[in-house]
Amino acid sequence: MKNRSFFARSWHSCLTVSAFFFVLLAAGCQPESHAENQPESTGQTEIIETENPPQYVSDTSPEDCIVCGEGKGTVLPLYRGQENLGIVNLNSFDLAPVTINRYDDFGKLIEEAEQGSSTHITNTGEGGFFLSVTADTNRGYAHGHLSFDKNKALDMEKTASHLCSDCLNQMMEHCWSDVPLLLGGASFTRMLQLLWDTWEGDPRSLTAAVLAGMALFIKTYDTELNDKTFVSRLSQCDPDEINRRGRADFSTSNTALRFARVILEKYNGQRGGRKLPYRFRG
Repeated sequence: MKNRSFFARSWHSCLTVSAFFFVLLAAGCQPESHAENQPESTGQTEIIETENPPQYVSDTSPEDCIVCGEGKGTVLPLYRGQENLGIVNLNSFDLAPVTINRYDDFGKLIEEAEQGSSTHITNTGEGGFFLSVTADTNRGYAHGHLSFDKNKALDMEKTASHLCSDCLNQMMEHCWSDVPLLLGGASFTRMLQLLWDTWEGDPRSLTAAVLAGMALFIKTYDTELNDKTFVSRLSQCDPDEINRRGRADFSTSNTALRFARVILEKYNGQRGGRKLPYRFRG
């Protein structure tokens, strides 16, 4: 059984969420292997063959799609419009909410302080996942433990049975790979702190693609990276530009690598100061 611990926080409750809420994938996408480091320039013109992102086709109609349809047979409609987190198994669409903001039965945000914190346990049964979460809604903070077995890898056929083609491709485009979890506790916390210090919780800086790129960037440069310099330089860059540039790079289908390259470019693009060499494998 594979175990994972996670940390989640809603900075000042400012997370903007998608159709139902921000999703951490229990059935995640496996990270791609990287090629060798970028070779030194030979001075010759080189033809680069671009690799277009793969396209996925589903027989599920938009009306029957769990995301853009009515979500029949699931509890997803109960959480639409909320600024909360959740664990979703994309193979079965089993759901475990992570409540960092409280809402009443009519979907209205409860602003009164809650006394203490609470722990919630979810077990989706054999082959599913087990989740234990302790949340402090007064601080918009939650931490927990997640373990899963048979559904630890994404099964595209099962996922396609729940999603229409458009939602399936959007999900795969923004799929959160295992890269952030490979950072380890201290480095992952460092990444979250850098995101907050740089963009102060701007939801555009918290997309799955930016998180994957940040994780690869920090993992690659680790001790070479000066956090104060990063904040000073990247805070001058609008997160929309990072998202736009990362999506426009078709030289690789590796989302983390595409966005890490943009972050490196922005880091080195400021005048003065030490530049970081290209160290990504690809």
